[in-house]
Amino acid sequence: MAYNYKEFTYPSSDGRNHIAACLYTPKDRTVRAVVQLVHGLCDHMGNYRELAARLCEEGYAVCGEDHLGHGHTARHSDELGFFAGEDGEDTVVTDVHKLTLLMRAQFNGAPVILIGHSMGSYLARLYTVSYYRDIDGVVFLGTGNNRLASFGKAVASAVVRRKGAYYRSPALTRAVFGSYNKKINHNDPIGKDWLTRDDEMVAASIADPLSNFTFTAQAYCDLFSLVARVSAPRFIRVYPKSMPTLILSGDADPVGNYGKAPRALAARLSAAGGKDVTVKLYPGARHELHRELPACREEFFGDLIAWLDRRF
Repeated sequence: MAYNYKEFTYPSSDGRNHIAACLYTPKDRTVRAVVQLVHGLCDHMGNYRELAARLCEEGYAVCGEDHLGHGHTARHSDELGFFAGEDGEDTVVTDVHKLTLLMRAQFNGAPVILIGHSMGSYLARLYTVSYYRDIDGVVFLGTGNNRLASFGKAVASAVVRRKGAYYRSPALTRAVFGSYNKKINHNDPIGKDWLTRDDEMVAASIADPLSNFTFTAQAYCDLFSLVARVSAPRFIRVYPKSMPTLILSGDADPVGNYGKAPRALAARLSAAGGKDVTVKLYPGARHELHRELPACREEFFGDLIAWLDRRF
């Protein structure tokens, strides 16, 4: 099905930058609901074209933005991998919320469903407890849980004090990603095969300068802070109990501890009174379900669309 595509910008909540955003809308069809995508670390909206096109086929409008320090929002390569001087994760979540408000104004009355992938799933988790009144459902893809994130933040903060906020630390990068490839390729501990079993997708990620850069020390501080906040018991207590929540992951995804973290999150939300929490793991799938092998990708698309159709 054909769709309309538009790129636009809006002011960031940091008061300095403009956020690059995009919108897909189905042609010659009434919009059923708006799906807002929240991308991951060293990621950008260009990596979600196929997912957006499939959702448009079913009558969903799809929007998303490149976070601060990512994609076309970064004004030059030196800004890649940097959110803000302080409160970086809150600044990004506020920017995501600003896009929600723009979509609510444009598609008056249409439900809005937030879909967060990887780091975007942590942002979506924080968003959901902060701005739950402005969304009608949420999907977490490739999410995890890390009780040691507070320690990671302390280490990253020490690096910032010694080397500066924009320093790109190989040691921090190894600490975050160094174990992810161990079950796949022991000779390349921080390679990208853990992202997907699709070799073409892995090669495209490596060749893409907007997907292949190193986070700054300050951004790692923000990332660890974000993960610590949504992994804490308080997050479960304040999570909106009636929010339709879908959690999808590969059971070979190291970010989710090979399926344990997504299942644990679903169990905790349900035990705390969540009324509509669904979880599914895909056998053999790795981190990026939307860029997995074709058969897995089709199964994921079908499951997501079926869940949306039943509720919206």
